[in-house]
Amino acid sequence: MRSLEMGVMPSPKATSAFEPSVVASMIVILSVSAIVLDVFLLVSVRKLKIFWNSFGALSASRSVAHLATAAIHVVWCAPLTYMQVQPPMALTVALGSIVYVADFASLLSNLSIAATRLLAVCCFLRYKLLQKKMTWCTVVCSWTVAICFTIILCIQSKLLYYDPFQYVWYPLRNPGFFTEMHIDLTFTCISVAIDFATLTKIIHHNVAIKPKAGSTSSFNQEVRFFVQIALQNVFNLGNLLCIQYMGYGKSPMRQFLLDLALWLLSFTVDALLFMLVNPEVKKFMVRPKVIVVSSSSQSA
Repeated sequence: MRSLEMGVMPSPKATSAFEPSVVASMIVILSVSAIVLDVFLLVSVRKLKIFWNSFGALSASRSVAHLATAAIHVVWCAPLTYMQVQPPMALTVALGSIVYVADFASLLSNLSIAATRLLAVCCFLRYKLLQKKMTWCTVVCSWTVAICFTIILCIQSKLLYYDPFQYVWYPLRNPGFFTEMHIDLTFTCISVAIDFATLTKIIHHNVAIKPKAGSTSSFNQEVRFFVQIALQNVFNLGNLLCIQYMGYGKSPMRQFLLDLALWLLSFTVDALLFMLVNPEVKKFMVRPKVIVVSSSSQSA
């Protein structure tokens, strides 16, 4: 999806007629899987009371970003790859800008979740008091910062262009130092560092709360949310490192597998971790009506 080295639109390379069809099919399968799972995630956040908090709001925000990116790959990248045609410059650059915003918003949502997990573990009572005020503030800030970074990259002519012959997104010009990959790695490394700090607090039990009725279960819930976002951040870091240091300068198919395919797969992994780590979601999958009624009665 993103390269630090390649900054010009590459010339088409001859490929077998079979390869583009396989790549286009994989793009559709990975993108549709992400769309289905993220839609279910959004429904779960909306229906289950346990996610009516900053964690749920930020998870939903990340899913919206994934949905936007996956939809672009289904309706734009997959057809171009299958037909092996050069896309109109203006339209593909516009879609590339949307991909920029969605990518940054997704990683900033993960960063915000990591930060709120650290706050919840270190200052649980204060976090509970501030949670309602900061929930939508963090969501709005994540998207605002994402748009700002996209504008900066666009001003520097570092626009994204999807190449249907190489099966990846390229910046139109030599990206130089300030690139999407640098930004992504910075956000993800900060998230992993925060996760490490949170884990340290949990291990050493340095939590500034006194045991009260219901506080233990609530704190365990926050720890469970932390486990999920920590796994997602570690996977994303490995994903980015693999894309940068293993994907480029190879054959188009290998480049696709170690770049775009791995990136799209991360959307599905994020949604699956959300479902696997939270037992309420698994119950909702089996008996949605019962869970919804239970949540509604509690909120009343």
